[in-house]
Amino acid sequence: MTDEDDGSVTHSFSFSVGPGELREVNDDAVEAFDEALEGVGTGGVNHFIDPRRLQTFAAGGPSVWSVATVQTEAGTLYLSYGFSGAVDPARGECDFEMSVLVPGEPTTWPALLLRALCRYMLGSGRSLDVGQSMPFPGAISRFFAPPNEQQMLPATDMSAAIFVDDPMLPKIWTPRGTVDVRRAVGVYADERQLMDLWSPAGFASQLGARNPHFATAIDRARLTADPAFVAAIEAGSRREGSQVAYVAVPGVQWVSGDEGLEISFPGGADAATIHRMVQARLPFGRHLLVHDTDPDKPDAVVLEPGDAIAFRNEGATLIMTLPADHPLLNSFAEATDAPAINWSFG
Repeated sequence: MTDEDDGSVTHSFSFSVGPGELREVNDDAVEAFDEALEGVGTGGVNHFIDPRRLQTFAAGGPSVWSVATVQTEAGTLYLSYGFSGAVDPARGECDFEMSVLVPGEPTTWPALLLRALCRYMLGSGRSLDVGQSMPFPGAISRFFAPPNEQQMLPATDMSAAIFVDDPMLPKIWTPRGTVDVRRAVGVYADERQLMDLWSPAGFASQLGARNPHFATAIDRARLTADPAFVAAIEAGSRREGSQVAYVAVPGVQWVSGDEGLEISFPGGADAATIHRMVQARLPFGRHLLVHDTDPDKPDAVVLEPGDAIAFRNEGATLIMTLPADHPLLNSFAEATDAPAINWSFG
């Protein structure tokens, strides 16, 4: 670090790049991205620059070559550069990038969020598709930072995201092909649970009616406090059921032995959540997978509609068939004051 005569500070970094570790970048695609961003913005394009972007992800570089920003009438639009093969040829046929829109002037955390989402996809091999949602282990504005750095970032109770087509920039045309843009939209955990009762598309339609730019304002009021919003989601659930096939809650376990079968579920608010999902799935002829929030606890139970109670298992997953109106399912609604629900079958 050196102090310059004009009062500015220059930080210098040095690292070596070995053979095959240098990230390739298609400059013509970068130019196309810049032009597309300028086309939806009210100013010039700026880039968050990480010196290590010269290195490939496999060699320790960031998940994308850059995250760029442009000011719009609705806030700052952030766009990843290099998750797609159009920018980074090492990404092959991958044809999408990620974006997020945040009210106000450019700041660091949205760029770090996009890098974290891309890093998750690269590390897990899973794609964050339009219509999906994702919970985070903490605040959407902090979870990606080391614990000793999180206090430097803004706090929020918003801890999940849904993914939609970017309404401002759904596609970018480049000399290397067309690139789709998927917008991450921050939501609160209770909003995500409400979404599960119906469908991501239904939830997004109601959210879009109130937030047409799909901006992520981390201090906005919760939609679960809006009676009209909640009523619209519940009406959609009653009409169409739930398109979400699973619910994650702590305390799911089953044991089968000589003395019979024992199944345990959590009580309290988690039981109420299971009950709502059961009502939104089984009467519509759809199964519900109930699994633990702890990935190290593999036990899971599938509740599927059928004429009579029956059991089978696939590894750590127990599949239980029962009528959609069986009285046993009411135990979820009746366990609001109980720590757990235990079913026993001899």
